[in-house]
Amino acid sequence: MADVAVRACSVWCRRTDELVDGPNASHISAVALDRWESRLEDIFAGRPYDMLDAALSDTVANFPVDIQPFRDMIEGMRMDLKKSRYRSFDELYLYCYYVAGTVGLMSVPVMGISPDSRAATETVYKGALALGLANQLTNILRDVGEEYVIFLQCRSASVLAHIACLQYIYLHARALHVCQQITAPEGEGSISHRTSWRWRGSPTPTSWTAGSPTSGGAS
Repeated sequence: MADVAVRACSVWCRRTDELVDGPNASHISAVALDRWESRLEDIFAGRPYDMLDAALSDTVANFPVDIQPFRDMIEGMRMDLKKSRYRSFDELYLYCYYVAGTVGLMSVPVMGISPDSRAATETVYKGALALGLANQLTNILRDVGEEYVIFLQCRSASVLAHIACLQYIYLHARALHVCQQITAPEGEGSISHRTSWRWRGSPTPTSWTAGSPTSGGAS
C-alpha cells in the first residue's frame, strides 16, 4: 500500500509542477493556483475531483499525511509566477524548500520509519527535508554551465548583464557548497546536524555565512 501512496503523492506533485512548467503554463494565473489549493483541501476532506485526486485522498485516509507541505508546494508555484532570479541564498533556500523540501516532508509519513531505526523522528524529517533541498540545488547547478555559455555568446551584453551573471554564478557556487554540507556524514558539519527543528507553519529561511549554514528547515 505504501508504494501506491508514494506514487499518489508523486503524481500530485507532478501535476502541481506542470501548472507553471507545463504546456499550458502561459495560461496559468494566481487565481488558477488558488483554485488548485481549494481542490487540495477537498482532497484532504475526502472529496476528490477525479481518479488521480482519489488516489491521494485514499493516501490521506490511510497515512498520517499533513496538508501543510502540499500547501507550501503550491506557494512555490506562486513564486514561479512572480520571479525567476534570486539575489541572495536566503531567497533561493526558501524557494527550494517550497518546491522540493516539501516533497521530503510529504514522503516520511507514507514511507514510515524503520522500527529498528535509532534516529529520532525529528532527525528523520530533517534528513528528508535536506534531501529535497539537495535535489533542487542539484537541478539548479546543472543549468549553470549551459546558461553561462549562452551568456558569453551574447556579444551585445551590457556591463550590468555581466554583473548579473557573476552574481548568478556566485549564488550557485554557494549552492554547491551547501550540497556538500548536506551530504556530509552526521556530526561533521552536515545541515541535518546543524539545523534546528521546525515543522509546523511557514518555513523560515536561514542566515547563511560563507562556510557555515546556521539553521534551516520548515517551521
